[in-house]
Amino acid sequence: MPIRADIDLDAPSEDLVAAVLGRHALIKDVGPILEGRAPSESSAGLVVSRYKGATCPPWLAAHLLGCIGHSLAYDTALEILEEAPGALAENYAAAALVTMSPTRASNDLVRIVHKSERMASRDAAAWALGLLPLTMELARGLVDLALLRKVSIAPVANALAQGGSVSQETRASVVALLTTPRDIDDDERRRLVTEVVWDLLSSSRRTDGELLLPRLRSAVSDVLAEPSFKMRPSKRKLLDEWVSSERSDNIS
Repeated sequence: MPIRADIDLDAPSEDLVAAVLGRHALIKDVGPILEGRAPSESSAGLVVSRYKGATCPPWLAAHLLGCIGHSLAYDTALEILEEAPGALAENYAAAALVTMSPTRASNDLVRIVHKSERMASRDAAAWALGLLPLTMELARGLVDLALLRKVSIAPVANALAQGGSVSQETRASVVALLTTPRDIDDDERRRLVTEVVWDLLSSSRRTDGELLLPRLRSAVSDVLAEPSFKMRPSKRKLLDEWVSSERSDNIS
C-alpha cells in the first residue's frame, strides 16, 4: 500500500483524521492506519462534528468512522445508513456499525433490512450482516426478502456466503432454502443460488460458507443447463468451469 510521503505515520489519530478531512483522497492511506490503532474518541468526535456541520460528506464520514471504530459515533453512522445518501455512504456506515458494536449492530441491521423504506439502506444492511455470525433465522429471513425482491440478490448472497461461525444446522437450512423450488418466481431462487456460489468462488476470504459448495453443485448445474437463463458471461464461465471440474474428478 503506498503511503504519502507528507503523512507522519506517528502523528496522533486526530491529526491524521484532520488531514483526511482537508484532503479526502488521503483516506486510502490513512484509513488502514486508523484501523490498526485503538479507537479514538476525539477523532470520532471530530468527524461527527464536521459531518453535522455539513463540512464532511456522508461517505467520508461513514468511512472514517468505520476506520476509527469508536462507539461514540454509532448513532451518526446509523443515521447515515438510514438516510442512504449514496456514494456508498450507507455501505460504509453499515460496516462501521459492526466495527463499533457487533451486538447492537446485529439488531439494528436486522431491523433496517426488514423495515426500512429505502432499498439502498436495506441492501447495505443485508451486506453488513455478512460480517456477523449467520443464524438459521437470519438466513431464512434474508432469503425470503430476496425472493420477494425487497432486498437485492447480491447482498443477500454475500451474507449467506460470507457470514461467519455457521453451524451444521444452519448450513443445512441454507442449502434447503437455496435448492427447494418455489411455486412463484423460482427464477429468483435460482439466481440466488448461483450468486452464492459465485461469491464463494470469487472471494479471497475463507469462510465456513465454503462447506456449502459441494451441496449446491447440482442446483447450479441445473441452472447452467438452461441456456436461456440470463447470467453475466463471466459468471457463467466461472460456474461452468467449477461444475465441469467436479465432473472431471468423478470420471478420473
